Amino acid sequence: MKRSKEVFEQSDAWIKRNARPLEAARWEYHFENGSKENVIKYLSAFQNNDGGFGHGIEPDFWLPHSSPMATWAAGQILMEIDVDKDEAIVKSMIDYLVNTNQRETGIWFATVPETNEYPHAPWWHWTEGVQENWMFNPGAELAGFLIHWSFEESEASQIGWSAVEKAINRLMNASKMDKHEINNFQRLLKVLNSHEARFAQRLPYSWKFSVGSPKPMSTIGAWRT
Repeated sequence: MKRSKEVFEQSDAWIKRNARPLEAARWEYHFENGSKENVIKYLSAFQNNDGGFGHGIEPDFWLPHSSPMATWAAGQILMEIDVDKDEAIVKSMIDYLVNTNQRETGIWFATVPETNEYPHAPWWHWTEGVQENWMFNPGAELAGFLIHWSFEESEASQIGWSAVEKAINRLMNASKMDKHEINNFQRLLKVLNSHEARFAQRLPYSWKFSVGSPKPMSTIGAWRT
């Protein structure tokens, strides 16, 4: 117990000495009774006029312009602090996701050509056809964001469910999948747990398995590592 307290205090000091204001606000929210409004204030600094996020919110690439992957990073923080769909920061983000979804495939691009113009980790480098390496990373979870933060019959909700359907079709038919894409499906499951009735109603698949016929939601869960 004493050691745990020491580690916590060291972590607290490190955060306050080194972290960006955004991470410091998240720390305060979780451990010091800080407000979600303070987290939103600092998160908003990374949001562009189109509703997407950039400016190095995902530290592995410093693209200032909006990208789906940077917006995914912001969406995870908004989920973390349980922000309501009526918040301006969420409404703008949903508009961006609606405008950047590739309707035919249901995918959002993981990396964009402009990424190459700014410092970035090598795995974020854009080349022609690179999306085949990423597929529904981060699209599966972005689709969940649309469903979670939009009204049921809205355009955003329809786009979200369409993307989820395409993502699950890939999940059920892929012979192999990158671990990061699998993680996106795991996180999609967490988002959709509170929307399971709508899931069953909108996507009434007839799944085929060698043993039994689990419900769609539990099927996704079976991919947990």
